[in-house]
Amino acid sequence: MKYLKITNFGEIDPNAFALVGASTKRNSDSKIGMFGTGLNYSIAWMIREGIEFHVFQGEKEIQFTTNEVQMRGQSFSVINVNGMPTSVTTEMGKDWKPWYTLREFYCNAIDESLYEVGEVDEDPIGLQGWTTVYLSTDHLGMKEAVEKRDLYFNSKDPDIKIAGARIWKQNPGTRLIYRKGILIGKLTGKYIFDIDVDECDITESRTMQYEFQITDKIKQAIYGATSEEMVRWFIKNITDSDEANWSWGSSTYNKEGWQKILDGKPVCGIEEGGYYIEEIKKTGAVLLPRSMVVNMVEQGVAAHVAGSKGAHGMKDIEPDPLQAECFRKALLFLSECDYPVDYPIKLVQFRNGYICGLAEDGQIFLGVPALQSVSLCVSTLMEECEHLKTGFHDCTREFQNHLFEMWLAEKKKRFTYVL
Repeated sequence: MKYLKITNFGEIDPNAFALVGASTKRNSDSKIGMFGTGLNYSIAWMIREGIEFHVFQGEKEIQFTTNEVQMRGQSFSVINVNGMPTSVTTEMGKDWKPWYTLREFYCNAIDESLYEVGEVDEDPIGLQGWTTVYLSTDHLGMKEAVEKRDLYFNSKDPDIKIAGARIWKQNPGTRLIYRKGILIGKLTGKYIFDIDVDECDITESRTMQYEFQITDKIKQAIYGATSEEMVRWFIKNITDSDEANWSWGSSTYNKEGWQKILDGKPVCGIEEGGYYIEEIKKTGAVLLPRSMVVNMVEQGVAAHVAGSKGAHGMKDIEPDPLQAECFRKALLFLSECDYPVDYPIKLVQFRNGYICGLAEDGQIFLGVPALQSVSLCVSTLMEECEHLKTGFHDCTREFQNHLFEMWLAEKKKRFTYVL
């Protein structure tokens, strides 16, 4: 019969199959195991599935048998180890998969340092001083798991090494996530990196528990530009990947590392690439997620393809005759109302077509929507003027109170009323 044979130096303690939750590896950073239940689940699953298996403690084969126990009218098959009853039944591991069993014995061997894994066609036999496991590959699920073991256990040399992880570049596709070389998750989509981490939280089924721990590991490597090769691959493939949709937050970028990679080129948000298409052609700007671009510009890592205004998604325009007349009448009205606008004004088109205006750096940027009517243009200019005068921001109580005070002061002056 054909088996997958797994051997490792050191003889296994039969109690590893009898005690639930007993793990001597839980507090060891170098070991994979931690829950103390994997072997229990695996034995229960193989007995339930009728899979032939043999486990040798040195030259002695450990015997697994079952006996029926009744509880409230139901019968349960309790597993015995070398004739001694345990509390483990064949009901354990109901959602267990064939490769989980392969994983448990494989990881147990890895944790013992000296090990060998291979397919054999031989009679099962043990070796003094070693643990030897034979798993029959006649079972369809186990046969498939054995055939795909290179997917489940990653021993390939990484393309990139970063602190606490190893990275493999890939064309956009399913992300494979490993912990200490053992598959813990797959993310279907268009991802450009596979990753193997030293540590992350896993469920008792040994699958990834929190995706953000993996995401953060990749993000920190990108922020820090710890691997130039990784960042260049990121830049090359980001526009067609799911990573482009991540929120890149406000982490600090490695300015020197990123500037070396960008080599003086400006940056532009992927989402606004079509808006700045001419500027991108002229400058060879690097396309990145917009949240990254905003942070880079703010931190002085790179310039936006459209200059300082680009961080807000806008560019200068030449007004058509109607827009120019609207703007002229608005300024005339404000002047006649004794409300001079003492700040430079630029007419712009915002990437967000609904924005009317913006006040920044002692300037007013007047958007195209504000030029649709004189009244809207007047109110937008007044609002942005007051932002610059007071330093108060939109949607704040301070700015709201200031506008009320302005209105009230005008009424008191007009009607010579004292409150």
